[in-house]
Amino acid sequence: MKKAKTLLSVILAVMLVFTMALTSFAAGEGSITIANAVSGQTYSVYKMFSLVPSSVGGESYLYEAEDAWVAFLSGDGADYVEVDGDTIIWVGAENDGVADADAVAEFAKLALDYAEDNNITATESKSASSSTVEFTGLDLGYYLVDSSLGALCGLTSTNPTATVSEKNDQPKVEKTVLEDSTGEYGSANTATIGDTVSYKTVITAQEGAENYVLHDKMESGLTFDATSVVVTNGTTTLTSGTDYTLSTSCADGCTFEIDFSDAFEATLGANEEIVVTYTATLNANAEISTSTNDNETHLNYGDSNRTNSSITTTETFKFDLVKTDENNTIITGAQFKFYADEDCTDEIKLVLVSEGVYRPALADETAVDVIEAGTVTIVGLDSDVQSTYYLKETQAPEGYNLLTSPVTVSLTDDNDNAANLVAEIADDKYVQGGVQVINDSGSILPSTGGIGTVIFYVIGGLLVAGAVVLLITKKKMSAETK
Repeated sequence: MKKAKTLLSVILAVMLVFTMALTSFAAGEGSITIANAVSGQTYSVYKMFSLVPSSVGGESYLYEAEDAWVAFLSGDGADYVEVDGDTIIWVGAENDGVADADAVAEFAKLALDYAEDNNITATESKSASSSTVEFTGLDLGYYLVDSSLGALCGLTSTNPTATVSEKNDQPKVEKTVLEDSTGEYGSANTATIGDTVSYKTVITAQEGAENYVLHDKMESGLTFDATSVVVTNGTTTLTSGTDYTLSTSCADGCTFEIDFSDAFEATLGANEEIVVTYTATLNANAEISTSTNDNETHLNYGDSNRTNSSITTTETFKFDLVKTDENNTIITGAQFKFYADEDCTDEIKLVLVSEGVYRPALADETAVDVIEAGTVTIVGLDSDVQSTYYLKETQAPEGYNLLTSPVTVSLTDDNDNAANLVAEIADDKYVQGGVQVINDSGSILPSTGGIGTVIFYVIGGLLVAGAVVLLITKKKMSAETK
């Protein structure tokens, strides 16, 4: 546990004084009850002073420091408390020696740090299974109380029983991802392989912040950019190496972790937000369609606590391109280029991942010149910012007509459409799904009404007219000769 129990990090600490008359002390035991305890958190009590009979006997009793605390109480602790026989006096305190909450908090901070540094074992520790934790059968004396959420701090009077209310709260973490088609952060987005994906994690801190370490784990389809990390607290941008430490070498297998400094944690009040933004690239290992590329974040805090995980998902899509004749039979030999616009000027460069599988090329990769079809799959495509794509046939299979207009491919980020983009093929015949592109064989001229037909008719008509003129001219010449 870090030494993070500074004045502002100490939310509720307790120094409990139990004094009793002789008859009560002889048979007496004390108890400490923690109210509003947080389930799963650990609460500990440390005995600092014992109540013992005085050397003169009778009914006189004195406070005596426990051996483990003598050095502390004669050192740093002496600035706060001193023992005068049967009385604990708060040095410099007003109101008849009763210390204010700030002085108690400072004292508790120093005492808990001292306990950690000197391996002082708690008198008793308990894990909360409900909203109440009870320590019973305690020797009467002066106790320091701590919780794994942060130090407890307060002061009671001379009762043998005391109740302390836990005022610390658990921090929270919420992770979101930017959907670039809307400019809004949410739990999910879609992207093309090679795109930069922007993330935001918001930590809702609590007073008494201790040992805050943010853990982030990305699946293999995401490549973290360590230079993109920005951490803010309100309008203040935190300084790496001073306010926090960023590490990409994590013992728990996470992608990176951010360890906040004690000094920064000491400045945090209840419900203050720490915002961490960073980016990753959707890479060649990305999960496609119905599988997602997950990014999970959680916060470790206190002694050994952890928040629930917050997870975002990034989807990228695919479609099957199936080249057939008019009878749905698969044919090969076609070549295509892939475009982002209907005019086919904005080409999307692809690489061949494996036989029949293409994806968008990354910046450092050499793209293929054309898509060779048959039956192929194009993977790693966005479905929001870029949801409509175009295939332009640059070479038709031998014996078939070249397509005269591009083929439209529409993607949406719903599971039904993702399933529809997967083609079903049986016995070399197209059945359904995917994007079917049909080539016709035979004349390239339209059967009616096309410009090719008009040209054909015009040329034919001119040839016929020329033949008629020639025939009439010959006949006329023949008649004149006779």
